[in-house]
Amino acid sequence: MKKKLFLRLCLMTIAWLSLNSCRQDILQEKETYNNSGAFQLTSKRISLDEAKHKTKLLPELEKAEVGIEDFAKNNLQGKTVNYGNGVSIDTDDVIYIEKGSDFHSYTFHIKHENAPADAPVENLVLTVQEDGTYSELLLSYNFTPQEKQNLMIGIPVNAKGKVTITELAQGTYNNGGLMGKQVCVLVEKTMWNPCSSGAHDGTNANQCEFINNMQNGTPPTAYVVVVRQCTAQPVDYGLGESGENGGSGPQNGPGGLSNNPPEETTTAPNVPLPFRNLTPCLQLKVMHENTNITAKMTELKNNIGGTNEKGVLIRNIPGNETSDIILGNDNGDIIYPYYESSYAPFVNQTYGTAHNHLSSNPNHIGIFTPEDINQLYMNGFIETYPGNPYYITTPKKAIVFVITDKGYFALKITDLEKLRLFVNWYGNLTEKETKKYMKDNFQKESEYNIRPTATHDQQVTGFLRFMQDKDIGVELYEGNKDTFGDWKKLELVNNGNGSYSYNSIPCNL
Repeated sequence: MKKKLFLRLCLMTIAWLSLNSCRQDILQEKETYNNSGAFQLTSKRISLDEAKHKTKLLPELEKAEVGIEDFAKNNLQGKTVNYGNGVSIDTDDVIYIEKGSDFHSYTFHIKHENAPADAPVENLVLTVQEDGTYSELLLSYNFTPQEKQNLMIGIPVNAKGKVTITELAQGTYNNGGLMGKQVCVLVEKTMWNPCSSGAHDGTNANQCEFINNMQNGTPPTAYVVVVRQCTAQPVDYGLGESGENGGSGPQNGPGGLSNNPPEETTTAPNVPLPFRNLTPCLQLKVMHENTNITAKMTELKNNIGGTNEKGVLIRNIPGNETSDIILGNDNGDIIYPYYESSYAPFVNQTYGTAHNHLSSNPNHIGIFTPEDINQLYMNGFIETYPGNPYYITTPKKAIVFVITDKGYFALKITDLEKLRLFVNWYGNLTEKETKKYMKDNFQKESEYNIRPTATHDQQVTGFLRFMQDKDIGVELYEGNKDTFGDWKKLELVNNGNGSYSYNSIPCNL
C-alpha cells in the first residue's frame, strides 16, 4: 500500500513538472521577444571546451599566464597576492559576454590555493579587438566575504570603487599608446541591466524575486565596464556610474544598455559557483556550512527519541534552502512526493531530503531502508527531468540523508539508470514478497544483518554489501551526527572466507 501511494504521488510530481515546463516555454518565448534589440548584452557561464573561440583563446591564455608571472616579478604596488606556486586559471567556469557580432569577452577566475576568506577575487578578462586578437586585463576585486557569498548565490554586487585594473601586456589593449602595467589609467564603471520586470536594478537588486525563482523571470545583472580615464568624447552609458538615474535617449537599448558596442572591455565578477564542479564531498561540505540546513538537521537529531519521524525537503533556493519540518503519518512514515506536490512552486528546485529514524520504534534500523532509496531516485529524476527548467542530463545534487541513533548518513547517485532498475524491481514486489525479502535477506543475521539490534558496524557493512549485490548505483557517506561535518566515504572490504568490513575515507576538504 505504501509503495502504491508513493507511485501515485510520483505521478503528481511529474504532472507538476510538465505543467511548469509549459509555462517556462511561454516565458522563454516572451524573453526572446523582449530582448530582440540589436547589440543586447547577453552572458552565460561555460567551460573553455564549450567556447566557440576556443582555438583562438588557447594561445591567448598561454600569453596571459606569462603576463601574470611578469606582473608578479615587476609589481611594486605591494600587493599581497602571491602569483607563484598554487595559482592557476580556472577554465571550467568561464563567463562569456556577447553584444552583437562585434563584441565578446571571456572572464576567467584565477584560483589561489589556500586563499584566506578576505583575499581579493581575481579575474583574467580577454576581450576581442578589431583585428581579432584579445586584450588581456587582470581585475582584482576587493569584495567582502558577504559580497562573495552574494555572488555565489546569484545576488549581483556593485563593484564600483572595489576594482584594481592591470594591463598584462603592452599593446594588447586598444589604448592609443597607453603604457602597460599602469593601472591608474584604466577605470571601471558599473552598468546595471534591470530584471525582466524592470522593477529592480542596482538600487534594490537583492529584493528581486527572480533571484530565487529564475523560472519566472531574469534577475538584475551588474556588468563592469573598463574604460580609459581620459577620452576625447565622454561616454554616455545610459545608466550613470552607479547604475541609477541613467540617460534614456534614443541611443539606449532594452534595459538601459547602449545599442553601441561596449566601450573597451565589459565583464562581470567571476566567483566560482559552489555547485558547478560538484563532488559529493564538496557538496556535503557546502551543505554543512549552510546554517539553514544544519538547523533542520539539529531538529531531526533531537527527534530520534520521538514518536513520529520528521523530515525536510532541501532546495536550491538561496535563503530558503529547506521546507518546514514535515511530521510523519500515523505509521511514522513520511511520503515526500505528497509534500513536494504541496510545495509545487519549489518542486523543480528540490534536490534532497533528510529524515530521522526513531530509537523508540523496535522496527526502525540505524541506516537507510529500501524505501529511502526510492526517494533518492525521485530526487535524481526531478533534477534530470527535461520538463524541469533547471534540469541537467546527469544528477549532481540529488541526495538523501538519514540520522539515527547509530549515525548520520548520506546517499549519492553514481548511476541513475541502475538506481531506476532497483526502484522498479523493489516497487513491483508484492507486499508478501517484500516482507519475505526483508526477513530472509535484508534483516537476516546470516545475510545483510540490517536489523534494529545490530551494531553500527554490522549495519553499515550489511548495507554496503546490499548496495554491491543489488548494484543500485549509489555511494554511502557518513558524517559526525553531533557536528554534521567530518564526512567520510564508506567502502566495502571483502576480507575473504565470507567476512566483510569497510573503510572510511575522509573527504579532507
